[in-house]
Amino acid sequence: MLGGPNRVTDVQILSRYLEEEEAAKQTPEDLRGKHRHLLGQVILPPAMDIDGRKGRLLYSTKMDNEADMKDWVLEGPAIIDFADKSMIMRSQIPDPPDGSTGHFNYWCPNVFPENIIVEWEFKPYSDKGVCHIFFAAKGQNGEDIFALSQPERDGHFQQYINGMINNYYLIYFSNNRIMRTSNLATVWLVKSSKQSIMALGQIGIKPGVKDFHRLRMIKEGAHVQLQVNGNVCLDFKDPGSRRWGPVLGGGRIGFRQMAVTMAAYRNFKVWELQ
Repeated sequence: MLGGPNRVTDVQILSRYLEEEEAAKQTPEDLRGKHRHLLGQVILPPAMDIDGRKGRLLYSTKMDNEADMKDWVLEGPAIIDFADKSMIMRSQIPDPPDGSTGHFNYWCPNVFPENIIVEWEFKPYSDKGVCHIFFAAKGQNGEDIFALSQPERDGHFQQYINGMINNYYLIYFSNNRIMRTSNLATVWLVKSSKQSIMALGQIGIKPGVKDFHRLRMIKEGAHVQLQVNGNVCLDFKDPGSRRWGPVLGGGRIGFRQMAVTMAAYRNFKVWELQ
């Protein structure tokens, strides 16, 4: 190892997440402001100012009855119910033996431009699992993901991240022991089909919290920002580099859940960002 052996001392294992101010106090003064991505102290910019920038309402559904969702496209073994003025999704295979089955995607019927504001409300009933939102999804040659040239998909993850689709996706709820990360609940931005983790944000939805959360995702060209209950949890500009490939424009939007997760959704809206 460079610089000789590495040593870690005075390790504490806690049974809860530290609040931001409490964690900052425990960070040695000489390390404050350094290596923030490792210490979970990412400094994020303020919420994007979109006052007066909401253009046409491109799509809206309350998600509280079957008729509202009749044109959405399901891929994978989901059970979809409606209760308490929301849509509740869970898997037909909630405890898959191999870990790769039982997951599913639910796609909005519209194709959206590259500059958009997306809002929805989300409540986890499960303490574990992973929930994503896919966006800017298109075929690798620019075709629609439902074109006849596209292979069939059934919810297996590799079909969406290393298959025939290019997209971004945000992991906004995560508590999965299989994922090798130091903070399972942080927000992630990932880009397919090279399956590249582009950015890690802050905790947006803590596992165990059973309230509805207001989520807003803004995509302005290469700039992506996620807000949860008005707080910025992730902010990143895709550099369009050789490493990650070109910036993705418009495309489809879809929700994804892991098999072990049960969650409720409501009030999904998409506006054009002027």
